[in-house]
Amino acid sequence: MKIVNHLEQGGYLETIRGRNGGIRLKRLPADIHVGAVVRDTEEELAVIGCLGESNFCAIERCCVLKGVLHEAMQAFLRVLDEYTLADLIAPRSKRFQSLGLTAATFASTGR
Repeated sequence: MKIVNHLEQGGYLETIRGRNGGIRLKRLPADIHVGAVVRDTEEELAVIGCLGESNFCAIERCCVLKGVLHEAMQAFLRVLDEYTLADLIAPRSKRFQSLGLTAATFASTGR
């Protein structure tokens, strides 16, 4: 429930209380970018300590690795920014067929 609460505060989900309550998307899947969700839900994206804080290590001023890893993290997020939730849930033949799902499944839900 902690992650659901966080996603609700971020404007991705809405929760409905009561007997017929539940959780649903607050926005259309095409309007939810994966990169934004990762940025909003991950507390720390730094793959190593020196990316998250300065004066982390003694060789930080002359270290080349820090810049390379920072660049890699930015590239990772740029790729995620190119995808939306709609891209991830779009019916794709073998994957969806293996789960017994079809495009009609999603058309009938209105999402």
